[in-house]
Amino acid sequence: MAYRKTLYRGKLAEKQTQNALSPENRKKIFTDGWAYGFYVPERSATMFGDVKPLASIIKTGDPHELTTGMWFDVKENTVGQYIGIDDADKKPIFEGDIVKCVYCDKVFTGFIEWQASEARFLIYDGRGEWLPIDAIDDEIGLEIIGNMYDNPELLKEAE
Repeated sequence: MAYRKTLYRGKLAEKQTQNALSPENRKKIFTDGWAYGFYVPERSATMFGDVKPLASIIKTGDPHELTTGMWFDVKENTVGQYIGIDDADKKPIFEGDIVKCVYCDKVFTGFIEWQASEARFLIYDGRGEWLPIDAIDDEIGLEIIGNMYDNPELLKEAE
């Protein structure tokens, strides 16, 4: 049986409720400002309390072990899943990444988004054009040029 890697990332929230980090340690541990790991959309207010939506969290370490890794609050609107493929430079591609590729002799730039109605990841150019990831030739590949949270201007430049 093939194993499918499940990985999420989220931009660190300013306020951390579980693991307080000094600004120096925050920069050392999260050099790019993102937490990578297992996604937990809600958690209990106490160990034995009712589950209440308090914050989106990325948990590092083994997703099956509650006692390993660390929990970090992230900005919910920045959480994105690894799409299962890497770009031409072997960097994992996540939802929200801005990518560039050549398709039908045209440079196509857009961001990765999950399209629930089609049950697949697509590249959306922001102007109404969608390109399915599976339409792209593996040899051409995708190039990550940024992400829509840190580099929104890249989408405007593509227009």
